[in-house]
Amino acid sequence: MRYILKLSLVFILFGLSAPIPAVADDAETLTELKAYWRESGRTIAEGDFAGYSALYHSDAVLVMDEVGKTIPMSKALANFKQGFVDTKAGKISASVGYKVIKTNIGKMTAHQTGIFYYFQVDNETMKRTDFYQHFEALFVKKDGKWLMLMDRQMGSADRGDYMGGN
Repeated sequence: MRYILKLSLVFILFGLSAPIPAVADDAETLTELKAYWRESGRTIAEGDFAGYSALYHSDAVLVMDEVGKTIPMSKALANFKQGFVDTKAGKISASVGYKVIKTNIGKMTAHQTGIFYYFQVDNETMKRTDFYQHFEALFVKKDGKWLMLMDRQMGSADRGDYMGGN
C-alpha cells in the first residue's frame, strides 16, 4: 500500500512539474495580437476614441512605474480623450508604433513586453513631440476578441532602444 501511495505521489509531482505543451494555434494567436496592435495604431492615427477604448477590458488597469501609481484604464482613457478629439478635428496628427520583444501566449491569454513609440504634431505650430516607452501588456480573449487587461508603462526608452535590438 505504501508503495502505491509513493508511486501516486511521484506521478502527481511529475505531472505538476512537466512542461506545458505548446498551444497548437500559437501562430493564429500571434496573428491576432499583431492585428490588435495595428488596430490600436489605426485608432490613434484617426482619432477614433470609441475604437481605442474598445481595445481594453472593462476592468483594465494602467500601471505607471515612473510615478508609482495604478489607475483604472477608464480614468486613463478619460484623460486621453482630448487628444483623440483633437486628432479627429485635425488640430494634431498622431501616430504610434509597437516593437514587441517578448510574447508568452495561451489560447485565451497573452502577455507581451516591448517598446512603443508615440508622436504627435501640433498642426498649427508644427511642433512635434516624440515619446518612447517600455511596456508590458496582459491580454485576455473574451467573446473571440483580444482585450488588454493591464497596460504597464515601465519607463522611458529612446529611439536607439526602439530601432535597435532587444
